[in-house]
Amino acid sequence: MIAAMTRLSTSLALILAALSPAALPVAAQEPPPIFDEFRPLPLHEIARRVSDRYVGRLIAAEARPPLPQERDLGAALVYEFRLVTPRRQMLQIRVDARDGRFLEVAGRGQIEALRTGARSGPGLGPRGRPHGQPFGRGMRDED
Repeated sequence: MIAAMTRLSTSLALILAALSPAALPVAAQEPPPIFDEFRPLPLHEIARRVSDRYVGRLIAAEARPPLPQERDLGAALVYEFRLVTPRRQMLQIRVDARDGRFLEVAGRGQIEALRTGARSGPGLGPRGRPHGQPFGRGMRDED
């Protein structure tokens, strides 16, 4: 009986040793490569960028999946902010979580809320439209 218990405890020790993380190959311990490819910027850093660009109070922030046109621009995750301007107008601001690009700014009072010296940055013009997109009918490009 003692010999059987010794064999059982030896077998259990061998099984536990085989299942320990140290016994796994190095490749099995590393995270999958997808985690190395996508690293979003921290939400608080993007919130600071929004506050640096627009005057107002941030009242909401959330991570959302990109819209089809944002996915076409390479966005994998979007931070969406809601900002109330000093004139009590609501802006909805969508920013690429990976690189901090402003993808969309919607709502009334965008120009008034834009801080002095703030640039439109890559991707969008000053009114939240992609660079090169006309602002409306009747507007002509100057030659």
